Amino acid sequence: WAVFLPVDLEHKLLNNGKRVDREVNTFNKLAGTEKDIPLFVTSDELSFTSYRLSSYTRPGLSYLFLRDALGNEKFLEALHNFMNNWYGKHPCPFDYFFSFNKVIGKDMDWFWKPWYFARDYADLGIKNVAVKPGRATVDVVKIGKVPIPINLIFHYSDGTKDSIYKSTAVWENQDEVSIEFNPSKPVTVIELGASFIPDSNPKNNYYQVEKNTE
Repeated sequence: WAVFLPVDLEHKLLNNGKRVDREVNTFNKLAGTEKDIPLFVTSDELSFTSYRLSSYTRPGLSYLFLRDALGNEKFLEALHNFMNNWYGKHPCPFDYFFSFNKVIGKDMDWFWKPWYFARDYADLGIKNVAVKPGRATVDVVKIGKVPIPINLIFHYSDGTKDSIYKSTAVWENQDEVSIEFNPSKPVTVIELGASFIPDSNPKNNYYQVEKNTE
């Protein structure tokens, strides 16, 4: 919460998202390595680097992307319910999971398991692309199991660009998403990701469009 709760205020006061970017950079460097221990392992078992990642970076980002998946209104409802019910008490992690599940009205294991219980990392990749005049289809695959948002950027030949955003909720029941877009200009490059979205392997996030496809 020390990472997550100040984010909006810092963004408003400083007019930037550098706090999130810094946490994302840390997560990208360590996620999937031996330093990245599942959050459910108690802190007294961890080294300093693992402790910092498990106590601040990874859980802080998990709250951000949980809010992204649920929407701000539903997330705040679930958060306030949890805080009110457990104020002055000693909740364990399962109380947090069950409390949110109850307010949301469904099982969120697709989110809880990779973020809190497994040695999983974040990695989306562009799998297939089909580009024709006025129409583009991009298949995005979730290679790492940690669910994160999809941000696709279409770069045009005149230097302008458009983007499509899909919230973290898109991965609730699938590991591959086909996104259709109707570009108004010739597309030169398709780019996946953003500075505020972790991705351990950016090498599979770019696609150069061949000229003869436009």
